[in-house]
Amino acid sequence: MKVITIIALMQYATLSFANSNLKYRTDFGKCPAKTVGDLAIELINHFDKTGSLYDLKKYIEKNGLEKKFFLSKYALEYEPVSKKLYLNFDCPLPLAKVQVFKKNGKELYNAILVEGGEIIDPNYEVFLRKEGKVHKELPFFSISFEQVKDEVIKDISSYLISSSSEISSRLS
Repeated sequence: MKVITIIALMQYATLSFANSNLKYRTDFGKCPAKTVGDLAIELINHFDKTGSLYDLKKYIEKNGLEKKFFLSKYALEYEPVSKKLYLNFDCPLPLAKVQVFKKNGKELYNAILVEGGEIIDPNYEVFLRKEGKVHKELPFFSISFEQVKDEVIKDISSYLISSSSEISSRLS
């Protein structure tokens, strides 16, 4: 009976000790520090409660945090001996301002074309400019909603990445 009690106390002590004094290191990559800093705090708080990287990754997926915080990729690591959580984030480079239109131009919305051919919220550029991470003017173009779903947008993205900044700045 004493052995069971000692084992139970050791497990309790280990669990409560594992989550206290959590240290963390973040790398924001090309992401806007304000938005991804908020994400880092949210993830650290969640990890501090659960102590599980698996739960943390499921939390990110369940809440759509990759899209919400403009992440192109992320990596999470935990070293239990040093009790250090590593959060590495990266975001895509903005390539162009895009105006997407539907139904013969009657419905329009603005977006940002980024690496990989994704169209994302225009606020992404605002966040990056505010932090001085985008210095040049982005080229502007208009595209139909149907073409956004095609390979056309990926081809445009590839062209903008491969072209010189002088050429891409003249595009419109």
